[in-house]
Formats: sequence, C-alpha cells, structure tokens
Amino acid sequence: DLAQSGDVDLQMEELIISPESELAGKTLASSHLRQRFDLIIIAVRKPSGEMHFNPGPHEPIEAGDMLLAVGKTSNLKKVEEIL
Repeated sequence: DLAQSGDVDLQMEELIISPESELAGKTLASSHLRQRFDLIIIAVRKPSGEMHFNPGPHEPIEAGDMLLAVGKTSNLKKVEEIL
C-alpha cells in the first residue's frame, strides 16, 4: 500500500488489458476509469515495453497494455471485473 492511515487506503496496481476487455480500443477519457472507479492512471506500458508516463485523456488503451493505476483497494478490485 502507498498510504494507509485513517480514511486513506491507496494502493498501486498493474492492470493488464485483455483482448476481451471493454476498455480495449478506447481512450483513457472514453474509458471513464476516473469517474466510474475513482482511479488515477499514472502510466501505460505498451506490449513493446514502451512506457507512457502521465498519459493524457486521448491515450489509447489496447489489448496487452498494462495500466499503472492508483486508487482505493475496493475500487481496484471492482475494475478487475472489466479487464
């Protein structure tokens, strides 16, 4: 955990995008990850190993990408259902 004190329960997770994921083919903005799951995406790693840090809203999400996300443990567990 990054921080855990009182009401703060933040964790960093690597989220792997499967070919069947509803996120594949969307941008970060159109995925609504922040609004739906209250997550912050701090980097996207492409299958080639290329890292895109602090990705913008128009960053594409593709199958095989790894999203480095920060959020509450409960929200990270919820997003795993759509990966």
